[in-house]
Amino acid sequence: MARAGELMRGSREMMAHRSYFRGTRAALAVERLRRATADGRASRAQSRECLATVRSERSASRRFPPELPEALRLMGTCHWLIGHRRRTISWWKRSAAFAERRGAVVELANTLHDAGVLLGDSAPGPDWAARARALCAELGMG
Repeated sequence: MARAGELMRGSREMMAHRSYFRGTRAALAVERLRRATADGRASRAQSRECLATVRSERSASRRFPPELPEALRLMGTCHWLIGHRRRTISWWKRSAAFAERRGAVVELANTLHDAGVLLGDSAPGPDWAARARALCAELGMG
């Protein structure tokens, strides 16, 4: 990934390619933090690195709006893993609202699903999980 980052920085390719790279890098950082948290070995430095990577993706996605719902969802998930519960809900709400406004039903379903799974029985987790299941069924995703 480091080498890919170097290549992308020097590239004059279309913005969509760079956005895809940043989005993938942010998703990977969140997944690494998720696994480290599950194993009980998440460090403060790893949390900060994940947050910085996701912030970079969110900032970049403002220039490429189709990626914004995912960036906001990843920001919420990162905050959840770090332990910032109130911020988490706020980011997931922003992601869901933006996806709804843009008609990005798949991203809306992804946000509601992730939030519903992580929140579990805490409000609004069950409602969001049920809505995600309904959207996935409507889309034939599951």
